[in-house]
Amino acid sequence: KGLGRGKDDRTIGLFDDEAYLYFKSSPPSSNNNVITNMRDVPSYNEIMEYHRNQRVPQTYMSTTTSPIITTTTSTNSPYTTKTNVQPIITVNQVKQATTQIYETIYTILKLKDLAKEYEWDEMTKVLRTPVLTSDLEMSCNILRRSKDFVDLDGRMEIGFDWGSCAWRHCGAQADAQEAIAELYNYIGLFEPYECLFCLDIIERSLRDILAVVPIKYHSRMDIETLKDYVQYQPVNPRDDGYRGDGNDDLNNASIDEDYLEALTGLRNDLSSSDEDDD
Repeated sequence: KGLGRGKDDRTIGLFDDEAYLYFKSSPPSSNNNVITNMRDVPSYNEIMEYHRNQRVPQTYMSTTTSPIITTTTSTNSPYTTKTNVQPIITVNQVKQATTQIYETIYTILKLKDLAKEYEWDEMTKVLRTPVLTSDLEMSCNILRRSKDFVDLDGRMEIGFDWGSCAWRHCGAQADAQEAIAELYNYIGLFEPYECLFCLDIIERSLRDILAVVPIKYHSRMDIETLKDYVQYQPVNPRDDGYRGDGNDDLNNASIDEDYLEALTGLRNDLSSSDEDDD
C-alpha cells in the first residue's frame, strides 16, 4: 500500500516487522510487549490526516469571522459528514482556557522538582499527559481565536501551533511545544540543569500567554495560587555539586577531580606519543 497505510493496517499488525527491526538491538525499558506498543502508535498518514482535518480548519477559524465547512467524527472514517461551524468563542471558553494554562504551569513546576531528583520515568509519563499536549494545544487555540476578548497583539504573542506555523510568527505556544518535545526526546540523557533550562522556556512561554489575557478572565484562586516567576539560574556543568570524594556540596562543587586529572594525563600521553612518531 505504500503511503496508503493507515490505522486499519497498523492495528492488524502490518508494522510488526518494522517495530521488531527498530527495537531488536535496543528494546524499550517498558515491560509491555513491543509489538503491542507499536500498534498503538499512529502512522504518519494518520498524523497528517489529523493535521489536515483538525489543525488547519482551526487555524482558518482564527483568521475569519464567517462560517466555515468542517467535518464530524465517526467510528470508521473520522471525517465523513460536512457541517457548518460558526467560529464563536464564549466567555466561559476563554476562562476555561486560561485556567488550563495555569494547570499547565503547575505541571511544569512539578516537573522541575522531578528533574532535580532524577525521576526520568515519572517525567516521561507527565510529559505525555493531555495537560502538556492536547489540552495545551486546545486552550492556546481558543485564546488565539478569542478576537472579542484578547487583542490582536495578544493573539500574535500566543501565535500558532508548532506544527502549523509555516511562514507566520509562531509565538509562545510554539516555543512551549518545541521545548516540551526537546525535553521528551532527551529525557534520561539530559542532566537536571539541562531539564530545568527547557522547563524554564516552557514556563516563561506559558506566563507570556497568561500576560496577554485580560485579568478579568483569570480565576482569583489561580492568581493567588501561582507563585511569582523564579528566574532561571544558569548552572556550570563543571560546578554541579559533585566532587566524587563524598563531600558533595554546592559551595565547593566540581566534577570529580581525579577524573579530570586522568583525562589531562591521557591527553599529555597522547601528545607525547604523536611527537615520538614524528
